Amino acid sequence: MGFTAIVPAAGSGTRMGAPGGKLLLPLCGQPLLSFTLLSLASSQSVDKIVIVTREEDILPLFDLAKSLELDVPVTVVRGGATRAESVLSGLNEATDADWVLVHDGARCLITPEEIDRVAAAAKTRGAAAIGVRVKDTIKVCDSSGKILNTPDRSTLWAVQTRQAFSSPLLREAFSKLTDFNVTDDCAVCERAGIPVYMVEGSYENIKITTPDDLLVAEGFLKQRGF
Repeated sequence: MGFTAIVPAAGSGTRMGAPGGKLLLPLCGQPLLSFTLLSLASSQSVDKIVIVTREEDILPLFDLAKSLELDVPVTVVRGGATRAESVLSGLNEATDADWVLVHDGARCLITPEEIDRVAAAAKTRGAAAIGVRVKDTIKVCDSSGKILNTPDRSTLWAVQTRQAFSSPLLREAFSKLTDFNVTDDCAVCERAGIPVYMVEGSYENIKITTPDDLLVAEGFLKQRGF
């Protein structure tokens, strides 16, 4: 059984300085989102993609997906006011999916191999996410900037996407969610008491958020031959 990939792509692009949205910004001569979609379609795990975006971006993103001539079907649907609401819109579109993968459209450096690794972990354990171990020392501060404590770095991970789930588990988690201001789908499961397991990923799998990130992503892609 394959996975349906839900791709949240409804961000405003404010921090990028791209109020029209950042996912169509050029990166190595192609729209940023194209690298995300190509990696998803090239994995052994994904057999369908659902892009969730703003109303005004439905047609442009559908046209982009069509131009890539992907080997898997792509649907584009309208998202919600928050990331969690957008993921739920994608989940509601994927009614026939036994397994789902949620991957932010702005994480365009994910590789097919990483996708397959987290998908395999989800099939074994029900829910899994990809991430990297934190390299820096982290400080917890109050609103004035005063340091309150220093968490044990050995227990800390920077979570990324993709995040993979049994569809019934994720639906159960969303049915119990009362506050949709969560930043990822692991948190949705955590609040429902559903365990999620981490899979080691790559430090290259950055999320494109600011203009500097575009420069970093271009460097990584050129190393890969783009």
